[in-house]
Amino acid sequence: MSDSRSVTSAGGARAPVAATPSYSTASFGRLQIFHPISLLVLVASFAITSFVVDPNLKSVSKVHLTYFNPNDTWLMGYWAVLFILQVGTALSIAIAATDHTRALLANGISMSLPIANFMLAIWAPLFIVNKIPAFIAGEVMLGIATVLLTISVMVTGVKQAYGPTWRRPVEWAMIHLPARMFLAVLLHVDIWQQGLISFGLAPEGPISSKTIWPSFIIIVSVGLATAMWTFATTDLAFGAAGIYLQLAILFSNRVKFDSRPAEVVAAHILAIVLLSVAIVASLAWRRVTSRTEGRIALPVSPHEEAALAQAELEAQAAERRARSRREEASRLREGSEATPSQLERGEGGEEAAPTRKLGSAQ
Repeated sequence: MSDSRSVTSAGGARAPVAATPSYSTASFGRLQIFHPISLLVLVASFAITSFVVDPNLKSVSKVHLTYFNPNDTWLMGYWAVLFILQVGTALSIAIAATDHTRALLANGISMSLPIANFMLAIWAPLFIVNKIPAFIAGEVMLGIATVLLTISVMVTGVKQAYGPTWRRPVEWAMIHLPARMFLAVLLHVDIWQQGLISFGLAPEGPISSKTIWPSFIIIVSVGLATAMWTFATTDLAFGAAGIYLQLAILFSNRVKFDSRPAEVVAAHILAIVLLSVAIVASLAWRRVTSRTEGRIALPVSPHEEAALAQAELEAQAAERRARSRREEASRLREGSEATPSQLERGEGGEEAAPTRKLGSAQ
């Protein structure tokens, strides 16, 4: 189950190349079943732990302040967009019409997104228990989700067959964007906030001064890693999500801007600058390289190189067969155009022999 596209060689010849790899129908079937279920479970878990029970997610987060507490309104809007996009993901899974989309879902996104949804659904009730063992268990859930989503984003970011492209805007918005937004909020906010609480560095009350430099290191490290990935893969969604979340933390309504240590503020600003530069530099670099590749388009993977070589061999074989047919046709024409004197001497080829024999018989 794959489609094909053409690769242009240095000589200008175009050869068909299989760009969409095969996928397992069983894997795609599992995704069709589990993703909608996982999304419903996640929405129900967040709704109950946010609006039904007391204490809820907001109240517990308020008593365990860290320098990773984001602005409530900003974060709520972020999650609302993420849930809406995941509804689009479920629709894409249900009505995926092309092999490319199905391969992307089955091999690129795979079960990472549904499992991450289940992990967050389990994390929410553990968080409101407000006990260290529950926080540790919740941190494990967040860690599993982060690892799975990291693998999924890396696969869809590195493998060209699955990579996001503006030529498929719906696929980008409904499949690539939700996974990247989900991973971004885990990396920039959730896993570190939960980790500080789990290690006893965010007890009830004011923020501990012991977390200033750990927070600085974490913020700068995550910002640098995200910026490097954004530049290397031109993953604009991931970089933009990181900038949004850094701003949401910087302008938190729980930890006021003027009460933040200069080290933490500097870390946020540095992370935002790194991500912004990475986005601009990546776009500029892609524009420069696209001009270079436009002059000489070479195979971009071993698979495509092998396919191009095979196509060239087949073209050479076809050319030899055509040349052989032309030579045979030329010999037949020479025989049919023999002169009368050649016919008398028997020099007209295979067709001249019967004529000569008939003449002698007469």
